[in-house]
Amino acid sequence: MKPEIPEKGSRLLRLGRFSEEGSVYFVTTSCYDRQRLFGDPENVRIVFDCLDWLVAHDWIDLHCAIAMPDHLHAVVQLAGRRTLSDVIGSLKRYTGRRIRERTGISHPVWQDQYYDHRVRRDESLRDIIRYCWFNPVRKGLVHDPKDYPYWRSKYGLPNRGPEFSPTGHRGLESSPTGHRGLESFPTGHRGPESSSTGHGGAESSAATETND
Repeated sequence: MKPEIPEKGSRLLRLGRFSEEGSVYFVTTSCYDRQRLFGDPENVRIVFDCLDWLVAHDWIDLHCAIAMPDHLHAVVQLAGRRTLSDVIGSLKRYTGRRIRERTGISHPVWQDQYYDHRVRRDESLRDIIRYCWFNPVRKGLVHDPKDYPYWRSKYGLPNRGPEFSPTGHRGLESSPTGHRGLESFPTGHRGPESSSTGHGGAESSAATETND
C-alpha cells in the first residue's frame, strides 16, 4: 500500500493546518534542489540525533524514519502540545544549521515545503511503516532493506512476509536516547478518532517552513 502524498501544487491542501496531540503523521521532506546530502552518513547522523532529541523531550513519538539520498520519510506521533509545524520547523532549523556548518555549503539544506499525511484510524500504520522500509529497494539502492543503513525505528525491521524481525536493529547508530526499546510491530492504527471540530477535507497537506 502506497500512502497518499499530494503532488506539488495540489489543490487538495487545507487552508491552514490542524495538529492534534496523539495523531500520527507520515511526513516527507526533501533536500534543497534534491541534492543528495544524505549519502553522507554524518549528515544523516545529525538528522537522527535531532529526532532523538525531539523524542527525549516529549515532542514526538518516532515510529520510524528513513533518510533517502535526497529526502527524509518519517512516521511521527505528536506527544505534547507542539504542532506538527513546530516539530518540522525545529528539525529543519537545527539540522540545516549543523549540516551547513560541517559541509560549508551556503545554500539551504531543506526545501521550504514538506508533505504530510495524517494517518486515519481505518489505515494500516503497519503498511505505512513497511512502505518506508522498502523504499530503498524500490529505488534500486539495495536488494534487501536490511542492507540499507540509514533508518531508525522503534520496531524491528519487517521481513518480506507478514512477520517482523525481532532483532531490534535501528540502522546506522546504536540504541537512541529517549526510545522505549523494541516494541511489537503495529497491527493497526489506534490513535484518536478524526476530529469533528470542522477541520474537514483532505488528510494530506503541505506547508512552507523558513529554512535557517
